[in-house]
Amino acid sequence: MVDRQGLLFDDTEGLTPEQRPFARKRSEFPQAEQLTTLEAAVMAVRPTILVGTSTTPGTFTEKVVSAMASWCTRPVIFPLSNPTKLAEAKAEDLIRWSDGRALVATGIPSQPVTHKGKTYTIGQANNAPDLPRTGTGGHRHRGQAPER
Repeated sequence: MVDRQGLLFDDTEGLTPEQRPFARKRSEFPQAEQLTTLEAAVMAVRPTILVGTSTTPGTFTEKVVSAMASWCTRPVIFPLSNPTKLAEAKAEDLIRWSDGRALVATGIPSQPVTHKGKTYTIGQANNAPDLPRTGTGGHRHRGQAPER
């Protein structure tokens, strides 16, 4: 997990209970003190999924997305901040930078994107960060309500 100070470590002061399970150990990285940006963290961790809720436009750069696409066949990239002017990236850029391989959902309604003659429908997923227990519960119960 990356926050404004960079990659979160288990010894980072002020971690919330929600951040703690995602924090990494400094010992995993030879130059942990340099992982202060999203780009540096992505290059070190090599994630296959990016979820943006920062409200910082342009956070998901071409360099970050292209790098992810180099080690992941279908990177999952969700710039969920809204309104549009605060989104981490535009859907059309993510499709272009990943050469059409990224699975993209945004926090705002997006028009379909055409790249190299193929049209991609962009999903809207703005409730995903707000309701993580709903998704986990649905998965655990295979979409069925628990018995009482």
